[in-house]
Amino acid sequence: MKSHWCKEAQPRIRFILFFSLQAFFAFSAFAQKNFEKELTQRRQVLIEHLVEHESTPSFAAVTARYAANERLAEANKMLSQLLRQPSGDPVYGFNLIVTYLFGQRSMADSLHENVRRIFSTNAFLRGDNEDSQLRYYATLLLAAQTWPEMAAEQWFNGKSAAENWREAASFLSQWMDNNVVHGQAQFDSPELLPAFVACLELLHEFMMDDLPFADTDGRAVHAASSQNTFSNLRVRASMMLDLLLIDFALEQIDGMYGGAHSYDTEPAVYSPRQSANAALFWLYFGMGEMKPTMEALVSALSGYNVSEGVYALATNRHPLGGYVHRERKRVRNQLRNSYDRTTAVYKYAYITRDYILGSVQGGLLSPMQQHTWDLTYLSPKDPRPTLFVMHPYFDQRELGAFFVDEPALLADELAKFKGHYHRRDKLVGGSPYEQIFQHRNALIALYNIPENVQFGHIIGFFSEGLQDWEELDADGMSQDPAWLFCRAGNTFIAFRPLQEFKFNKMEGGLRFVSESRRNGVILEVSTPEESKTFEEFKRRIREVSKVEFKEEGGQIKVRYTTAYNDRMEFVYDGGTGAVGRVLNEFPFKFDNWPIFDNPFIKYDESKRFLQLRVKNKWRALDFMNWTVSERAGSFVDELGRW
Repeated sequence: MKSHWCKEAQPRIRFILFFSLQAFFAFSAFAQKNFEKELTQRRQVLIEHLVEHESTPSFAAVTARYAANERLAEANKMLSQLLRQPSGDPVYGFNLIVTYLFGQRSMADSLHENVRRIFSTNAFLRGDNEDSQLRYYATLLLAAQTWPEMAAEQWFNGKSAAENWREAASFLSQWMDNNVVHGQAQFDSPELLPAFVACLELLHEFMMDDLPFADTDGRAVHAASSQNTFSNLRVRASMMLDLLLIDFALEQIDGMYGGAHSYDTEPAVYSPRQSANAALFWLYFGMGEMKPTMEALVSALSGYNVSEGVYALATNRHPLGGYVHRERKRVRNQLRNSYDRTTAVYKYAYITRDYILGSVQGGLLSPMQQHTWDLTYLSPKDPRPTLFVMHPYFDQRELGAFFVDEPALLADELAKFKGHYHRRDKLVGGSPYEQIFQHRNALIALYNIPENVQFGHIIGFFSEGLQDWEELDADGMSQDPAWLFCRAGNTFIAFRPLQEFKFNKMEGGLRFVSESRRNGVILEVSTPEESKTFEEFKRRIREVSKVEFKEEGGQIKVRYTTAYNDRMEFVYDGGTGAVGRVLNEFPFKFDNWPIFDNPFIKYDESKRFLQLRVKNKWRALDFMNWTVSERAGSFVDELGRW
């Protein structure tokens, strides 16, 4: 079956570093040659699956049938059913415009007017979340472009097509600028990344940079005529796709987004292979399993292709050792009850070929579904290859800070529709009483929880697939703080609770619980490249590392010497909220934290200029002028400029 819808479509150190970076990106000529061919094949497999095997009415099933120009009677019948129950949810509006744009040449004539009528009479909501707003405005812009003749009284919001186009274009332009200057608010989410990608791909596919609309006097006006920032939104969408997928490729391991996220869900938070982004990873990078989602279908139908460099980052990232990756994102806007005047999120990750240990600084940075830190590791037979600890916090003040609704009413609604939010054993969510200090492969998490906060314990997840446990009692018996050792494939793990703790069994693993309100954990990780054997790793932790933990009034303090003699001092004052971090006698601060920085990508904030290096090839994204360039560099040029 062929798709009916398709577009043509110092010297020695530097010397060693250069060849290390070459090896980092080494992949076969065969893989390069077949990259685009295999992507095309996967796109077709996804479309065929939705046509042949999805019989329940859904926008994905309908869109695939229209795009393939097959089973059109089924598609028309399904779409008729979906149009009978319109929703104000931005997801409904986005899925509807996707179906119309990809299927308008194949759908029944009677359905064209039914779709247009929904955009006239159905009240679509913008939503509070960044993903909802992006869906809403991408939908609004493309709908206005599709029906430019519709007057204000014919639209659900009482604005003309030209007004809707300008409003949407203005939002999208500002959203893109904010992300390249300040970082994304709903950052690095395994559940939301496909939605952001799908919105941008739809804009890349269908947006016209300038379109004549009729003004109130019937004269032709151009939506972009006096707004130069709107004139290249299609190019901008393509570059934002590059940025999002570079970000993902850098912080994933085997398709699993490692480290901290703004938004995660249960059970995906402890089953990262089942996250929504798995569908995207399979489609673009050929690993994992196919997931026939609407967002994946948009990617399959889109003419956007990932670059060779991004593909190499995602599929052949084999550093000789580990490297530090830093990012700066932004805190979601707080409307009231502000927990912290901080406006930036400081991300830190240590990335190796076997694991990613990543975190943010701590505090409440995103509502309800924040994931502050984790260890994600390669272990092919382990369906839940992750480890983390968190404080199960909830409070009406959190809701009031991030949502416009009355907090008490919203709390009641959440009790009905998101029952996990109030649970003491939940495994997703941020806390204003959690702080993190990470240096390379070592991490300290401190928790200073006031007495008036409902839940005073901390909780965590350990997979049942972890091997070679020592000192573990999994029967719910309390244990005194001591080092615990386990292994996951080539990842060696040392975990040190700072207070009395216990493990309870749960589906797929063990739930770590420690009841003290002045609490914390230490995690240090290694591999055979650093510690030749698991026994050697345990010996170094026991003989070299040192742990000092003190409680003084409302203050908790940790001094930790790592297995490689780095000295970390971490103080968290619960009374003032003050936090101090010292690394090897020097204050560890977040001043001048970069938007992106690691050995393979550099970002000049003053110029909004990002460079990605793949072997001796450079790909540059100029977000000031919104242009993309590529070049090959010489050996000397490589060493001099990087």
